[in-house]
Amino acid sequence: IRERLLDVFRRSGVDGQVYAVLAAMTLGERVSMSDEMTDDYSVSGALHVLSLSGLHLGIIYAMLLLLFFKRRNSVVVQSAIVLAVWMYVFIAGLPVSAVRSAVMLSVYSFVCLLNRDKVSLNVLSVAAFSLLVANPLNFYDVGFQMSFVSVLFIILFYPVFYNMLPSRFRHVPVLGYVWQMTAVSLSAQLGVAPLVAFYFGRFSCYFLLANFVVVPASTIVLYGAVFVLLSGCLPWLQGVLCFVVVKAVELMNASVSFVAALPGASIDGININLIQLAMVYVIVFSVYFALPYVRKLWAYR
Repeated sequence: IRERLLDVFRRSGVDGQVYAVLAAMTLGERVSMSDEMTDDYSVSGALHVLSLSGLHLGIIYAMLLLLFFKRRNSVVVQSAIVLAVWMYVFIAGLPVSAVRSAVMLSVYSFVCLLNRDKVSLNVLSVAAFSLLVANPLNFYDVGFQMSFVSVLFIILFYPVFYNMLPSRFRHVPVLGYVWQMTAVSLSAQLGVAPLVAFYFGRFSCYFLLANFVVVPASTIVLYGAVFVLLSGCLPWLQGVLCFVVVKAVELMNASVSFVAALPGASIDGININLIQLAMVYVIVFSVYFALPYVRKLWAYR
């Protein structure tokens, strides 16, 4: 099924590294990507958009919800949406990051029906527990670690970064959206940067600059790719949608190549051991738990 879907892109005239990035983003096929393009995404700090994860499945989940907006809280509708998400994950080859996101969306869908807190540490814990019960060796997988750590830090630190901007500015439409994206990027990077330094010896200095272009463009690509695959009965519409998707991917590729070529785009050759890695996280969490007390002391000053 994946090969048939990829053939739709090929028959639409998509080729080269545009096809390679599109195939990686939508269906988890990264064989076609060149080492140079992969390195550009890595150096710029935008490699995460090439891995099927919460961003990709979240968009698919949101699109399906829009189709059944008036009955979104129905058990039948939620079950059908979760089944569709899992079908997509199977077609993509069951990558760990996508499985984690699918488990989280399944739990999210269930708690939606119960009117519980939908985005919480409990949901993340259930997803981690399920994957580790299925295969305990997932714990040692780099993708598993980075995937869960990034979501953990977004849950914990996103409110901290987001509330740093005064409320009167957060409600400004464009500024509010930009700051939301900045807060998410900072939170995720704070979580995965120590792991990237530990496993790959690298820190991307301009990850925020790259994500300002890559995240909106990737959203357009993912929405557009789904409609390209669904519009086969209307060749003219499929051609228009494919043109938009190709231009968005070209913008992404050009942006990450530009950022990767900037002076000091990444710090390489970092060498930290497991104890140092653990101490970094101890310091980060110590600061996190100390923040409420610091705020109270500042308020009473």
